[in-house]
Amino acid sequence: MSKSVLILSCILLFFTAITFGENCNTKFQSNDFDEYLLQLSWAKTFCSTKPNSPQCQMIEHGVEIDDEELEWAASHPTLHGLWPQYSQGGYPYFCEEYNSCCRGKSCQLLQQDSNFKKALKQIKNNQEWEKYGPGFFAGDNFLATHEWPKHGSCTNMGPVEYFATSLETVKRVENSSGGFNLLFSNLGKSVPTAELYESLEKEGRVAVRCNRGSGELKDISFCFKKGDDGKPAERVDCDSHMDTCRNREEVYIPAYEASGPSYQTENENNENEEEEL
Repeated sequence: MSKSVLILSCILLFFTAITFGENCNTKFQSNDFDEYLLQLSWAKTFCSTKPNSPQCQMIEHGVEIDDEELEWAASHPTLHGLWPQYSQGGYPYFCEEYNSCCRGKSCQLLQQDSNFKKALKQIKNNQEWEKYGPGFFAGDNFLATHEWPKHGSCTNMGPVEYFATSLETVKRVENSSGGFNLLFSNLGKSVPTAELYESLEKEGRVAVRCNRGSGELKDISFCFKKGDDGKPAERVDCDSHMDTCRNREEVYIPAYEASGPSYQTENENNENEEEEL
């Protein structure tokens, strides 16, 4: 290799590390981490930048036809991923044999992994994924094919168990956050930042990200200690480096224009549940 080519390769590697914070030459072992981070995305904000993605087209069509699961996905945070983390900062990725998938090429291991194919089939046959994780359910299963090799491979779980655990953890934080009723009740409006955090932090500090300038809600992260079984256990405080909304006065909750009967039905149900509590 010539000196100039070597220098260029080093420069590219340096800027790749700066841009993505990841080095594909690092070999991580599965189950070697301390915590989990569950990140939930706000669909309207995400889809404003990627309107032609299968999940965004699916949600928009679902809102138009008053599809109950997709209307929920349009008006509540939905699953981006469940990610192993180190308590002192950083995270493992593309663990063990899945390190070969790190460089952004087509991951051949997924095509050979019968357990991953089984997991995809279970996702397609479960409408809860349409509601809580449209990016996993939509036509190309994009998030499933990304999240398993990059993050799921670093747990002690197989793909079927990993995705099932991800779904259950979403439902767990939904229950602890009052069904995200504060967000649902303020679609298309701004909410006081302190009120938003209060509704989300009943069990631990969260990290909320907003788009710079507009203040639009982007995503919400919840953090958990890794339990003895290797799954998310009790909540722990999230690191502040991912928290970009806390110092704002208000956070804007973007909304889709259509709102069918199931919106009103769910809102009434949430209010009734609150009264019972």
